Amino acid sequence: MRLASTFVLHGFQIGYPAFITWLAAAMASQVIGSEVVFYLGAGSLVLVGLEYGFRYSGAREISLALENPARIAEVIGAIMLVQTGFFFAALLAAFVAIGIAGPSIGVATALCVLVFMVLNGIIPTWIFIALSLQREFLLLTAPVRLAGLGVALVAYHFHSIDGLFLSQCGAILAIHLSGLLLLHRKGYFALSFRPKLAASLLREGRDIFVMKLGVFSYTSAGVLILGIVQSPEIVGAFGLCQRLVTAMQQGSAPLFMTAYPLSVRYASGERELATRLLRLNGTALLFSVGMSLAIALGGPALLTAIGLDHYEGITRCILIMAPLPALVGLSTLLVNNAVLAAKRDTIVRHVTLTTGAIGIPAYFAMTRLMGLFGAAATLTIIEACVALAYLTICIRENLLSSLFYWRSAHES
Repeated sequence: MRLASTFVLHGFQIGYPAFITWLAAAMASQVIGSEVVFYLGAGSLVLVGLEYGFRYSGAREISLALENPARIAEVIGAIMLVQTGFFFAALLAAFVAIGIAGPSIGVATALCVLVFMVLNGIIPTWIFIALSLQREFLLLTAPVRLAGLGVALVAYHFHSIDGLFLSQCGAILAIHLSGLLLLHRKGYFALSFRPKLAASLLREGRDIFVMKLGVFSYTSAGVLILGIVQSPEIVGAFGLCQRLVTAMQQGSAPLFMTAYPLSVRYASGERELATRLLRLNGTALLFSVGMSLAIALGGPALLTAIGLDHYEGITRCILIMAPLPALVGLSTLLVNNAVLAAKRDTIVRHVTLTTGAIGIPAYFAMTRLMGLFGAAATLTIIEACVALAYLTICIRENLLSSLFYWRSAHES
């Protein structure tokens, strides 16, 4: 039941903003200029990387303090402090983008920031998953989410981008307040912010931050470069295609998110969790492979159904992107095993820096070859190559960590 509610909650968390993004892009694709795509992409990349690192360090602290509600309340207070900072940083990025590009795209820019807010949230969903409160949180907020979705469809029908923006702001605020009330009722939240603890959590998450910034920079770099050299319509088509694959890729995330607190406890000495961890990770990997097959078999038909198949190379894009969920799922599994087996936090940094060193120069070099295959298809080919390089490095690091673990066991 807990895993099922995690899947439903995560579906809301990923699928809902993805759908809102599609509605927004349908209304604003003619308004958002390519230079705005560049600035927003660069800013959101840093913010998302920071938030991911902070997310994992916070989840680790909560997982280790499950028997201590007072400690959890302190950690959640620190999380709230930093997440509020991320919120204002996103708003600042929006105002900067509006100042650079002009007020004519102000609402569209604000909508992009809104999508970032929905994806991450002032109260991250993983807190409720770590505390096994995902079912209560889902039941509490599902009416608000469904109402927000209904209002978004009405706004889309009347072509009101302002209505879409304002309705989703209201829905987000209601969801966050509901989450706060739930945490307070369970004794996990009090208004006591700890700046030192927040700074400590940020420091602990720096390796994950480096990983997300490095590994996922190749994904964002594709949109950034495409935004410089192509029209907004092609950028929008490529971005929507990428959003579809990312949403499908996140299908296995509930399994990995459920496994993460267990991984922390396993690494802290609870070895009896090994069988459960292996089962969860294996299921997540199979799920990722299934997502890849679904994209490969159904992606072209979906693009035709929604009228995107006329864009240059878009069908090739979706086919080249199809293996990414399986590659990312296997890579995640291998990195987790490597870090847990050898307790080498630097593995994350090694994997990331090597991947970034391969991927980013390749992007800029391959922009010269866009005329051969089409811009979008060329960028997607590079994306697939970097994902394969990332997987190769993960396998190498996993083998090294296994060797390290084997030697340590024999020496002791």
